[in-house]
Amino acid sequence: MSSRDLLSMSLRNLWRRKLRTFLTLLGVMIGATSIVIMLSLGLAIQEQQESMLERMGSLSTITVTSPDISSSQSVRKVYLDDKAVSELASISGVQAVAPIISGELTILSYGNYRSFLTVQGIKPNYFRDFEIDITEGRELRHSNKNCIQVIIPSNVREFLYSPTRALDATKDKSFDPLRSRMILGSRRNPDLTFTAQVVGVYASSGFNMDVFILEEDMNYLLEKLGTSRADGSARANIYTQLQVKVDDVAHVQTVRDAITEKGYQTRSLQDFAEEMNQGTLIIQAVLGGIGSISLIVAAIGIANTMVMSIYERT
Repeated sequence: MSSRDLLSMSLRNLWRRKLRTFLTLLGVMIGATSIVIMLSLGLAIQEQQESMLERMGSLSTITVTSPDISSSQSVRKVYLDDKAVSELASISGVQAVAPIISGELTILSYGNYRSFLTVQGIKPNYFRDFEIDITEGRELRHSNKNCIQVIIPSNVREFLYSPTRALDATKDKSFDPLRSRMILGSRRNPDLTFTAQVVGVYASSGFNMDVFILEEDMNYLLEKLGTSRADGSARANIYTQLQVKVDDVAHVQTVRDAITEKGYQTRSLQDFAEEMNQGTLIIQAVLGGIGSISLIVAAIGIANTMVMSIYERT
C-alpha cells in the first residue's frame, strides 16, 4: 500500500468520525494555547519588572562608595576624590564619572510646603553626561552664594506636604515650582537658612527624590552650617559617592569588577534585575508546567482514541 493510499484512508476515517476528530483536535489546541498563554503571562511579568527598573533609574549606571573599614580591618581605606574620578574614568567601558556630595542639608520650606527630598551637590555637566533631560528652565551654571541655584525633579509635587494645612501639592494649581520660594538649611540648626532659586526641572522617574545644587554651593552651605557630609568626612574635595555611566548595559558587570578590584564598593540596579530575572524564570517554569498539563491530557485523549479505534476493528 502506497503512502497516498495510507493518507487517503486516514482522511476517510477521520471524516467518518467527525465528532471524535473534532474533540481530539480541540484538546490539542487547548493544550497548546494554554502553554502559549502561560508563557506569555511570564514574559509580561518580566517586561513589567524591567519597566519598573527603568523608572527607578538607568541599568547602565553604577554607584561607587568607599568601603566600610569598620566591618573589616583588612580593607584599605580609599577616598572618593578627584584622583578616584580620574582613575575610574580611565576604565574601559566607562562613559562618564560624576562626583556627588550630600550632607545634612534639607528643604525647610518650599512655598507653602515642606519636603523630605534629598539635596545633592553635583558638577555643572552632570545632566549632559548622564543624558538627563531638562524639561523646564535651564541647567545649573555659575555659583551664587546669595541665592543658591536648584534643579528639582519633575515629580516634585509628589514629595511635598503642608505641616499646618491639608494641602495636596499635586492638585494645587496656584503652586508654581519654578517661581515658589525655597529655603534650605539643617534641621539641627533651623535658625540658619539660605534662600534658593529653582532654575530648572529635570525629567525624573517615580523613584527619583533628588534635588541638585552645584558642588561648590554644597560645600559652602555645609561649611556655614557646621555639619559633616553624609559619609562623616570633613576633608575638602572628598565626595560622598561617584556615579559611573557605562557605555553599554552588557559591560556593566565587567566595569563593576574592575572598580571593585581597585578597593571601592559598588551597587547597581543590575543586582535587582538579576534577582528579578531569577524569580521570573521560576514563575515562567511553573506557568509552563501548568499549561503543559492540558497538552498532556490532550495527548492521553489521542492515545485513548487510537486504542479504542483498534479495539473497534478487531
